[in-house]
Amino acid sequence: MRVLNRLGCKADLADDVIKYFPRFDMLLSPFFGTGAIEFQFIGKIKYLIANDLNAEVFNLYMQIQNNFDALFDAVCMIPVHSGILTHAPRDKTEQAAIFLIRSNCTFMSRGGTLKIGRSNSKKITKERLKNLYLGIVDNQKTSVSFHCTDVITFFDAIESRGLEKNAFVYCDPPYFGTTQAYNVKNFTLADFENMVRRLLDTKIRFAISEFDSNEIIDIADKYGLKINILKERKNLNNRRTEILITNYSAGSEARQRYLFGGAE
Repeated sequence: MRVLNRLGCKADLADDVIKYFPRFDMLLSPFFGTGAIEFQFIGKIKYLIANDLNAEVFNLYMQIQNNFDALFDAVCMIPVHSGILTHAPRDKTEQAAIFLIRSNCTFMSRGGTLKIGRSNSKKITKERLKNLYLGIVDNQKTSVSFHCTDVITFFDAIESRGLEKNAFVYCDPPYFGTTQAYNVKNFTLADFENMVRRLLDTKIRFAISEFDSNEIIDIADKYGLKINILKERKNLNNRRTEILITNYSAGSEARQRYLFGGAE
């Protein structure tokens, strides 16, 4: 159901990640990005609370949710050519449309060089945009909200008391030791540890996507967290092992694939 292309998108890892998730009614996502994993739960849970520090990402989802017709018209009208890479938007709607085209129609979604090939990126973007809007607005079960702040402030604003049983947090932060291609500062090791401590304070079950660096594993061990090995992944000419760090044991019940036909 995702509409946005970004480096680090988890679309190809969604099944491997989701199989470790427990049951929940509320999903909290402080690093939403493309929502490749989170959007799969629309229509399956009661609440999806999404957050992203990147103002462009936040504005895109707000326009989809609140101003879809104008956004879709803008995407249809804006031509895919080199001029769009430097064009200054006139308003928030055009800003979201240009951001979406720059993300989906440029090499490695960096917004710098238009992709050349047989695939019609703009046509695919328009189809995904319609499908996402229908999923967010027309579904009868899941309430979706979007926010734009840092991870600590995000959790400070949430009343976590009483959410221990039915809520779940999935974190996909900028990976430690990687260079950020977008307008977000690097996520340092101190940032990672502060996030872990804040997550533990909530007493809500959580899972964090990361690479298996020694520094990250040391922090996980320090706080008694579980390391679940996913798979090897190629990342900008490097091969690293994806892991999922959890504060719960992902046993047989946790691995139940209720998203795809199991228990609600």
